Amino acid sequence: MQYKTVHISEKNLDTLVLPHPLMGKMTVREIIMWTAYHTEHHTKTLQNLY
Repeated sequence: MQYKTVHISEKNLDTLVLPHPLMGKMTVREIIMWTAYHTEHHTKTLQNLY
């Protein structure tokens, strides 16, 4: 994801909108932040279980 988004300007992170299958339309910045949170959530769950 970093490879694909490193050249996107700060303005475009907040203005470009992408569709998310469950959460609807989200800006690129929102998708990046949500992906980071979601990954951390699952990592912690796995660490607690195993």
